Amino acid sequence: MYVYKKEPNSKAKELMLAVLNVVAEGETISTIAKLFHKSYNSIKNWVIRFKEFGIAGLYEEPRSGRPTKIVNHKITEFFASVKNGIFPKQLVRQIKKDTGVSYTESRIRVMLRSHNFTPKVPDSTHKNKASNEKIEEWQKALKWWLSCIKRDGFEMYVMDETILLQDYVPKRGPWSSKGQKVLQTYFGDHQRRVIYGAISDLHQYFLQGKKFDGSTFLKFVKRLLELSGKVVLIMDAASQHRTKEFKEFVKENRHRLRIMYLPTVCPEFNAIEECWHQLKIQPFMYDYYEHISGRIQDAMKYLRAIAFSQNIEQYLFRKPIAKTF
Repeated sequence: MYVYKKEPNSKAKELMLAVLNVVAEGETISTIAKLFHKSYNSIKNWVIRFKEFGIAGLYEEPRSGRPTKIVNHKITEFFASVKNGIFPKQLVRQIKKDTGVSYTESRIRVMLRSHNFTPKVPDSTHKNKASNEKIEEWQKALKWWLSCIKRDGFEMYVMDETILLQDYVPKRGPWSSKGQKVLQTYFGDHQRRVIYGAISDLHQYFLQGKKFDGSTFLKFVKRLLELSGKVVLIMDAASQHRTKEFKEFVKENRHRLRIMYLPTVCPEFNAIEECWHQLKIQPFMYDYYEHISGRIQDAMKYLRAIAFSQNIEQYLFRKPIAKTF
């Protein structure tokens, strides 16, 4: 009984309990077979093995199974070469290419689990993202620059654009009763509009255009200057933000317009990205519209009605996220 209580293997414990009832308690094999939902011969064989070999006879011996197609050390080499995650389909192709041996994806998944691999939801990162050192240098320069600019009466804005599509299909489907099908209607004509936006601690301004281009962006900046007399504009270095026409306009209006570009591929430092996120989770974004103008109209109403209170400087001076490659 002591050995039974200390046994960690559930299969061995079941065998011990069945044999204990027959040998020590005097129960019949038929009774124990019904109680354990096993066949008569199974219980009989367990009793015979116990009488012949003792407790050791109740443990199953290792089964040979199907031999591996590739020797274990070679498989270990393949898995050890995985540095930043790999898809089973990729591993199937890699093994086939290097050894000529074919495995199914399901078999590869079993092997991955046996080598302590688990499926992951990856964190996205850009290869051309600015290094943490450059981001910290940029933040240090920005802090000094803003302290000088604010004394001259400039208002700081962060600026960006977003795209709204006519044939927008949500990534997550709506909920419905079990067994009920849901129809998602969309045109598939890829109509789209661009929304330009800029927010500060005091003001916000949004303008919709047909596409990303330098002329629409310049129109947006001119309207922004009308709203706020002296503007510091912080934005990414997209091509429409660096046109020759725009650079000349900045030179001519240096007394009331200053520009600062974000580090390469660092949208997490721009507070207006949170405004776009809030826009795109609104219920009307999932509605069916006959034309893109309907969706744009609702989007602009929402943007102009909501007072976004983002802490802009808190976004700008966030701690850089460490690269994973």
